[in-house]
Amino acid sequence: MGTIEPGHFDFYLDTKRIFGGYPSTEIRIAAYLLEVGSVSAPQEADRNPTWFNAEEAKKRLSERRLPKYSNHLARIIDRATSLVSRQKLQHRIEYTGQRRSAMVR
Repeated sequence: MGTIEPGHFDFYLDTKRIFGGYPSTEIRIAAYLLEVGSVSAPQEADRNPTWFNAEEAKKRLSERRLPKYSNHLARIIDRATSLVSRQKLQHRIEYTGQRRSAMVR
């Protein structure tokens, strides 16, 4: 369970397989940040969700993808990591400012 940012922060390219012997097609996918509040067991029995750090995620997502598409995903992971780090820093600055303001009063 979590909160999805209302707007996408970037796009990436990937391919979508089409059944029936047709070649895959390139698609543009919007990327959103998700703040995870809690995790629960998946509803599907064959799912085994696993969390990875950014470098391992890039490695795993590059498996069985052409470099063009794995490079897009690596860029998205780097950008998401940067945005989350910036948000955490901003939150810390705001929290510290609020504490100082409360202490001065």
